[in-house]
Amino acid sequence: MNSQFVTHKYYIIKFDNQVEAAAFIAALSRFLNYPQGSVYRSQADSIEVWFQSIAINTPVKLYLSDGALNAAKAAFSPMPVTITFDGENLPNDCMLILGGDQIPSWGLEEAQRHLTRS
Repeated sequence: MNSQFVTHKYYIIKFDNQVEAAAFIAALSRFLNYPQGSVYRSQADSIEVWFQSIAINTPVKLYLSDGALNAAKAAFSPMPVTITFDGENLPNDCMLILGGDQIPSWGLEEAQRHLTRS
């Protein structure tokens, strides 16, 4: 069990490759920094987007918390959620890409750099 995830449910959104996932992360980060998106940052549901270490040109799974999914639905509805996980069941090698008190406003290249960190 990975204790960092225990308190949340997470929703998987799958992308065909890293560029698509990075584009989504960049767009979501920008939305969250606009006035209409900042509302979701102040709600009780925290904004968290996690990912597993990935290889270039392979499918990417992003794990969104309730708060991140609600913000994404407001910005990009409909969202193609495939699976719901309790936090304790997420893979141990997941890394946080968006979340916390400060959410940067990234472009595509910045989001791609963060997706390739290990």
